[in-house]
Amino acid sequence: MFSRSCITKNIYFIHSSQSSTNCACDSEQVTYVISGLAKFIKLDKGYFFMIITFMEIIDIIIMTFAIGFIFSDFMGKMLYSVGIRITSFYKLILYSSFITAPGIVLHEMGHKFVALILGIPAVFHASYIWLGIGIILKFLSFPFIFFVPGYVEHGTTTPLAGSFVAFAGPFMNLLMWIVPKLFLKNRRIARNKKWHVTLTLTSRINIFLFIFNMLPIPPFDGFHVFYGLFKTLF
Repeated sequence: MFSRSCITKNIYFIHSSQSSTNCACDSEQVTYVISGLAKFIKLDKGYFFMIITFMEIIDIIIMTFAIGFIFSDFMGKMLYSVGIRITSFYKLILYSSFITAPGIVLHEMGHKFVALILGIPAVFHASYIWLGIGIILKFLSFPFIFFVPGYVEHGTTTPLAGSFVAFAGPFMNLLMWIVPKLFLKNRRIARNKKWHVTLTLTSRINIFLFIFNMLPIPPFDGFHVFYGLFKTLF
């Protein structure tokens, strides 16, 4: 297990229908999801104003390097323990960002893009207050850092569509757990110490993020996934 970890958070505004109209709503929800996918495939004119805004790009860049800085000490110790030394402070931050940030960024982009595909407005935000807390905890040498680096805010949706949006984030972490493991099956890559450590850390971080975010308790993604499915089916 890692001594330091981070958690992603998402704000949801879920529209729930009355129980007396569950059958009708189930059909409407399926139609809603299918129509959103159809619009995305056809790329209807004006369907997307902009996939990602300039401010979102700035937030992603700032969040990426902030996370890399917060976990730089931990990454340095992990590398040193296997005989790899990165003496440059800036290179260590870059390496730490390369390992820790992609799982969080892709997690949030998964939420955002699936929402957009379904025709739901969605915006990514870096959580500057929480990033500041993470930096303070780093300077205080806390053994475990709990903070919320970013979140996606999206518009009203149906329970079924909400399940798709909620699962998209952890699904990206699941992919980022599987892909490094596939690369490690290549003997040439596996024999390279630095790549072996890099891929192993990436895989472990992302399986942790997947399991943690899929916990079926609010406000985690798992709660919204199972809640949406339950409302759709029952």
